[in-house]
Amino acid sequence: MLQSPSAVWLHRLVRRMHRIEAQGLERIPQQGRVILAVNHTGLGVRSGLLLSTLLERDITFLASTVMRRLPFSRQLARTFSVIFVSPADMLSTRLLDEAEAVLGRGALLGLMVDGREMNQRKGMTKRGAAWLAIRLGASLLPVSVRFGLTGNARVQVGELLPPPPSVSRQDLDASTAALHDFHRTMSR
Repeated sequence: MLQSPSAVWLHRLVRRMHRIEAQGLERIPQQGRVILAVNHTGLGVRSGLLLSTLLERDITFLASTVMRRLPFSRQLARTFSVIFVSPADMLSTRLLDEAEAVLGRGALLGLMVDGREMNQRKGMTKRGAAWLAIRLGASLLPVSVRFGLTGNARVQVGELLPPPPSVSRQDLDASTAALHDFHRTMSR
């Protein structure tokens, strides 16, 4: 993976800031269409940076358009690959086209499944990851990132989940429940 000098510098900084414990990284396929369904730690930018330092595959994160207003986030978006979305974009062809391009070039697509900006009730996993998985023909991979008070960071990768069999509410809810259960278990 070819990285810009600013990306290399940020990766080194993140590695120096945290003592990282990672489990399950071998579960991340080296190829194929995969959506990383990451918990939102309240520090989504930090989680995304941390994951980008650990993964061998390129990753593009979906991020709230609210992040565009923050100078540090804007700079990170220039350094790393980010697709900015608003709640109205969730059903848009623009989002699907951009996400398809990411997966088509062999990169991972990452999103925070319980993020505050796209979901007014933080901590509630929504169906967006499952919906995207079926629309894009991608597997779902639950990932938990936890930061400790002393600079520790713990990353846990779950088992690869197939896309839901259909866009029925029942199938989307079943996939979403599997993601939610993984993240709830990891938060204990």
